[in-house]
Amino acid sequence: MFIVSYYSDKKLSDELSRKRGCEYIYERSNDWYRFVFVDGNFTNVQNDDLKRELIRKHTYARWAGGGSLYGMSRYSLVLLCDESDDSDDSEKMLKQHINSIYYQMAMIVLFQRAMLLKFAEDLDELIKEFKVGRLSESLQRKAEKLHGDFIKFINKYWFIEVTPQEQGIEMYNQWLGLVGLDKL
Repeated sequence: MFIVSYYSDKKLSDELSRKRGCEYIYERSNDWYRFVFVDGNFTNVQNDDLKRELIRKHTYARWAGGGSLYGMSRYSLVLLCDESDDSDDSEKMLKQHINSIYYQMAMIVLFQRAMLLKFAEDLDELIKEFKVGRLSESLQRKAEKLHGDFIKFINKYWFIEVTPQEQGIEMYNQWLGLVGLDKL
């Protein structure tokens, strides 16, 4: 299951986006950790240094100073912001963006991950047949088909940039690393 969640809360947004010393409050927040990692009522990490590291890795913080926090994981895309009546127009666009642009970006990343996992599985099966000595025309056709499918995937569905928007490019690149697509 994949979760896309938008939460507007001025008080929480203001609290988590404040700085204490050299870091933002959200970097040590159990609330933010649970929201990003869909952990419900329990923070599933009991080491504060590890929690801070995971939060930093999984938070897109470009707009943290303005009260907007994006979190991404292999199974979630979340946004915490302040969209109160006194917010400016750019804040009011966030809900629309999370429901459209960033939702579509999530679908692209999930599709790419699923396809690369499928290619890895197909390649593994092909190698098993090769190792047992089944060198046949059928094996050659399977290998050629897999190669062709992979080339088609790279040419049609693998993107360097999913949007001309700088924020979208940054989020997409961060997400690719988080779900391990670079390794796949």
